[in-house]
Amino acid sequence: MTCERTDLAGGCACGAVRYRVSRAPIFVNNCHCSLCQKQTGSTSVVNMFVESVAVHLLGGTLSEHVVKAGSGGDHIICRCAACGTALWSYYLSPAGAARCRRAGRHAG
Repeated sequence: MTCERTDLAGGCACGAVRYRVSRAPIFVNNCHCSLCQKQTGSTSVVNMFVESVAVHLLGGTLSEHVVKAGSGGDHIICRCAACGTALWSYYLSPAGAARCRRAGRHAG
């Protein structure tokens, strides 16, 4: 799947968090692992992988939640501190170089 669009804007369900992504995703995936199913209460989660430097928090407060990835390493999920919407996540290796933006309609 190719996504050429850049400068994507979005936010959380309550509108407290706003962000902008200034580059096209490196790739998009749909993960069906049991950990993603438990975290979302769904059959899967769709993520857009983008470089961390391309993710710009415009307003609001995030909370970070550490969960174990399938590899056993730490996976950090960033959520709106007010409503809990999962916005993106990252892994501690390699040095948080990429963010996994939760795909979907976060614009508002």
